[in-house]
Amino acid sequence: MKPLNSKKGHRKAPPGSAGVKALLVIDQKPIRKKALSRFKTAQSSFLKNRQELFHHLTVVRPAYNSWMAGIAGGKIETIQGLKDQVAEKADLLERIDELIDEEYLSPRMAYQVANQEFEDEKNEKDPLDLDDEQLDLGFGEDPEEDFNEEAYFEKIVKEFASSWEGGGIPENKRPKGRPQKDSDVIRVQKLENEQKIKNLYRQMVRILHPDTGLESNASARELWSEVVEAYKAKDLETLEMLWISIQLMADPNALSVGISNLNRFSQFLVAQTQKIKKEKMMVARNDPSWKFATQDRKELSRRILSELSTAEKELKDVLREIERHLKRYQGKGEKKKTPSGSFYR
Repeated sequence: MKPLNSKKGHRKAPPGSAGVKALLVIDQKPIRKKALSRFKTAQSSFLKNRQELFHHLTVVRPAYNSWMAGIAGGKIETIQGLKDQVAEKADLLERIDELIDEEYLSPRMAYQVANQEFEDEKNEKDPLDLDDEQLDLGFGEDPEEDFNEEAYFEKIVKEFASSWEGGGIPENKRPKGRPQKDSDVIRVQKLENEQKIKNLYRQMVRILHPDTGLESNASARELWSEVVEAYKAKDLETLEMLWISIQLMADPNALSVGISNLNRFSQFLVAQTQKIKKEKMMVARNDPSWKFATQDRKELSRRILSELSTAEKELKDVLREIERHLKRYQGKGEKKKTPSGSFYR
């Protein structure tokens, strides 16, 4: 048995081992495998939901609209015309009541005034519809005579101001120790993001652009379309996620992609999927063309035509009631209410 160190109460360390630290190595294969599996699940859900919404908006809804125009186009136009009439005459009736209550006009006079106002509004000349005397095109004149010195000066001032920072003080001439403003930080961050966007876009162009000569497939073409859209929108986060997706095309096991990036991409896809699901719920709730392809066309046609007929009848009843009120005002005598509340002819 080895003797114990009397001072420290433990066995003596082997010679030359003092101060040596062991390096702990973690096998990242199972961690990477789990991150990759999570990413693939998130990607699959995202693509599925996005495709469903895209298919509805670009295929199902146009087919439904075309079908509706065929079975009920004339009735829909009739209903829209009735709606316009109801809105117009309801506005007229409201204006008549306003003139009676606020201007103390008689019903007949209020009817005439309101009618005249509405006619004047309909016949009001479009301000852009100018005759030849009002519209001077200035053909044949010296272009220098149309020079707007004030506008030109204002433009120069704006361009000059935009090239300076710190209230007109150039950056290289600012006093030392001047504290950075929030606007300066935001501006620097914006410039950095713009540079990142350009760099990412250039990298992806080399791989995905149709003119690069690389072998292209459906996935690559779809990715390229998304890259172009994200670049136009200056969406850095989406471009970063797409770059990871492009790397995974060449490296299915994600050996060249960091685990943190895989996890971040998975979270991004989950968030985007939730947004698409909410949009699908709104469409399903408010869009009559939802699930159109799976519905019985005859039953759907019968139900729609029945609903349209009911709507047409209700609108006609409302219009008839409004016209009845208008005729009553039109035929009433010249009674006028005074501010004191008495009536006289």
